Amino acid sequence: MFSLTRYTTPCPEPINSQILQMVVDNLTDISSVALPPSNLLYNIYQYAIGFEVHLYLQALDGSKGIAVELIVATSAQDPEKVIGFLLYLPVKDDPEACGVAFMAVQAGSRRQGVARGMMQEVLARYPHAELACAVDKVPAFAAMGFQVRGARGTQVLMNTRAYATDGLMGVLDVAAIYSSLEVRQIHTYLLQKHGKRAMADARSNATGTWINWRTRSACLCRGEAEKRLSTGAVRPAIDHCQNGRQQLLLRLFTAELTAGRRMRQGLRRPEHGPQPRLGHAAARREGGHDVAALIEKECFVLALEAFQLR
Repeated sequence: MFSLTRYTTPCPEPINSQILQMVVDNLTDISSVALPPSNLLYNIYQYAIGFEVHLYLQALDGSKGIAVELIVATSAQDPEKVIGFLLYLPVKDDPEACGVAFMAVQAGSRRQGVARGMMQEVLARYPHAELACAVDKVPAFAAMGFQVRGARGTQVLMNTRAYATDGLMGVLDVAAIYSSLEVRQIHTYLLQKHGKRAMADARSNATGTWINWRTRSACLCRGEAEKRLSTGAVRPAIDHCQNGRQQLLLRLFTAELTAGRRMRQGLRRPEHGPQPRLGHAAARREGGHDVAALIEKECFVLALEAFQLR
């Protein structure tokens, strides 16, 4: 059994310390990069993500100008022991909406309803919630009432409703963390210890771990998409595929090729337009995106479905 406590103001320091330790211990689940401990960049992300969560915990006092709330799960046997936390960001101008920023449960307390209990506590106050997660986490969040809505980078966007909120979610600008003295020192140490080649491989693995499908099948579908797209027979090509996975991959690559054509024709998103909706903090920072990049992100949802049909 466990107890849940909701914080809208700074929580006690012992609670903060345990939360930050959970971030370090569960980095692979929490980080958007989903690095395994074997990756040489793991220590860098441990520091960076840990410091990011630290900043959000500080923001509970309202000093950073954004709304932050926190659910903490503690053991019923030991009320001082934190076994899970969920940090979320209420949306401005939409009292029913929020974005889930970070969530983790201690390894020894999983499969006991802790994550579901924390999420239900959030949804009771904010029934319109959005989050971004790794592909392998989709079934767990789907069981909590979320549905796939799109993709952002290597993560899947999920929402409890079929549409995004029109409100805005305040987020912290954490880009400076990755250029900080501490991160540079960690990187320098790892570079000296392992060498440039090993560090380059680690960066490559960090950006490519989400593409783990059967490469040969994907290449065959890409070739078929190129051939059928050139003749205008896209729909028959999709119907011709022998299984659902091949159909989805063909749809993925056809959309990707179409995006490339549109990009070459000079179609681009305006540099200045409406504010992005809930959860699109990265888009807010990066500014304009070409059509191909936007479509490729949506195509990742097809890739997700293909991954599940392996």
